[in-house]
Amino acid sequence: MNKAITQLISISALFASVSTHAALIDFEGGMPGDIITNTTIDGATFSVTNQGNTGGDARELILFNSDCTQNVDCTGGDNDLALIGAGNILIISQDNNFNNPNDSFAGGDIAVDFGVNITQVSVVTVDVGDSRGLNDGDNFLAAFFQGSEVARFDILGGQGDNNVQTAFLSGLFDSVVLHLEGSGGLVSVNFAPVSLPA
Repeated sequence: MNKAITQLISISALFASVSTHAALIDFEGGMPGDIITNTTIDGATFSVTNQGNTGGDARELILFNSDCTQNVDCTGGDNDLALIGAGNILIISQDNNFNNPNDSFAGGDIAVDFGVNITQVSVVTVDVGDSRGLNDGDNFLAAFFQGSEVARFDILGGQGDNNVQTAFLSGLFDSVVLHLEGSGGLVSVNFAPVSLPA
């Protein structure tokens, strides 16, 4: 079993022990190349900022099939996003070529608005901090409550191609931002809303 799948299982078990309302978003409901910008999945809305432009248009959030074989069928030549068993992941497109998805070297901010208050969140990433943002904390997950940052998890830099990392935050917040200094992909988002009284 590969590292990403093992992390997804262990994180899911942790959330299940905390809240019966925990949700896992793993992007398996779409097709590679699908645009996810401003799309709501399981109550969470995904958007992107600071991603730059391509051909005069802002780069979009799209799905990438990471279940590919290096140097064989990884679209856009993105061998460093290969993660057998993980399936679709979310990337910032390099060129908005939805028929040949590849991730942007320029990075950006992937925002997730949960629409409700949450107490815990974890995200699994792949290939973050491999070529740009080589220092610890250049890439990070920040949590916000009513527009103010309340917590931050620094992602390790210089981990090499295809590295898999998990960022975890707890507290009280309603949105998070995954800041990417360079390329990389978002494998999954797991979150637990505030439990309502019975």
